[in-house]
Amino acid sequence: MVAKENTHTGVGAESINQVNVNVYPNPVTDFATVEFENASGIAHSFSVYDMAGRSVVVINNIYESSLQFERSGLQGGVYIYRLTNENGAVAEGKLILN
Repeated sequence: MVAKENTHTGVGAESINQVNVNVYPNPVTDFATVEFENASGIAHSFSVYDMAGRSVVVINNIYESSLQFERSGLQGGVYIYRLTNENGAVAEGKLILN
């Protein structure tokens, strides 16, 4: 039996760019600051999903390099966030809401 190297194949697998994001405080009590690199001032979107994959918050047209995420209306628990921009760059992580 010959071992094969792992190769990644898939649509768009090589076109994903990463954005560095800092979210604090995390765990979130009332609000969190989301900071990211945006030297060119392009539009970003910040989305939050519950663990079932449902979108619970969407903030569009972010042209600065930071935003305030307010957790009002969301129950405590673990959520996933995704930051995307118009160039296709993506960052994802977990938010813990107290």
